[in-house]
Amino acid sequence: MAEIKKNFTRDENNAPLSGPAADAAFSAELRKEDLTMEQFRDRIKKQLMVRKLIEENIRAKTALPKEEEIKSYFDKIKAAVGGDKAVFAGLDEEAAQDLTAVAQRFREFTAERVRIRHILFKYDENAPLTEKSAMLKKAEGVKKELETGADFEDAAVKYSDDKESAQKGGDLGYVIKGMLPKELDDKAFALPLGEISKPVPTQFGYHLLRVDERRIAQKLKYETVKDDLEQLLTQSNFGRELASYLKDLRKDAKIENFISVGK
Repeated sequence: MAEIKKNFTRDENNAPLSGPAADAAFSAELRKEDLTMEQFRDRIKKQLMVRKLIEENIRAKTALPKEEEIKSYFDKIKAAVGGDKAVFAGLDEEAAQDLTAVAQRFREFTAERVRIRHILFKYDENAPLTEKSAMLKKAEGVKKELETGADFEDAAVKYSDDKESAQKGGDLGYVIKGMLPKELDDKAFALPLGEISKPVPTQFGYHLLRVDERRIAQKLKYETVKDDLEQLLTQSNFGRELASYLKDLRKDAKIENFISVGK
C-alpha cells in the first residue's frame, strides 16, 4: 500500500505534496474510481494472487533458450540487418514484425552515427522566393559571425527557429544515416568534425550544421548481444506459455447463465 501511495506524493506540476495532501490526493483517486479503501485492498490482493499464480504456474514452466537457439536467432537478425528478405520466409505476421523490430534496434546500435548541432532559419515550404532569399542572407550572416569567432551554441540560442534544440545550443544528439531529411543527412555524414556547413536548404528552412562527434559503424558481434537475445527469447517463450495457459483456462471454464428467459 505504501508503494502505491508513493504515486501520489507529487502534484500535476511535479511539486512535492505534504503527507495530508498526498493522502487527500489518494482518497480523491479512490472516489474517482468509485472504490472504498476495503475494495481497493481487495483488488490489490487479487492482483497479487494473479501475479503469484503466473509466477508459480507459468514462469517455472518457461524454457530457457539453448545456446544453439540463441545463435540461430542471432544469425536471423544479422541477415535481417543486412537486408536479406529470405530470412522472413515462413514466418507468420507477428514473428516477422518481431524480427523486423529487433533487427532495426540492432541496426541502430551498430550504425555509423554523428552528433550534430544546427541553427534553423525557418521558412514555409511554399513561401515566396523573396522570403527564402531573406532567410538565406540571414543564415550566411550568422555563418560569417561563427567563422570570426562567435560561439555556435550561443548563436543557436540567439538565432535558431528550432526552439527546442536552441535551448540545448542547437544539439540534436546522435543521429544515424537515414534519420534526417536527405539534404541534412548527406551533409552531416560528409562534413568534417568541427566545420560549419554552408546553409543547407530543406522543406523546413536553411540549416547551419556542425558535427561534434563521429562514431564509426560497429560490427554486430554475437558475444556483445548474446545476453540481450537470451532475454528476448525467454520473454517470447513466457508469452507463449501464458497464451497457452489462458487458452486452457477459457476452455475449461464453466459459464452459468443466471438470467431467466421470458420473465
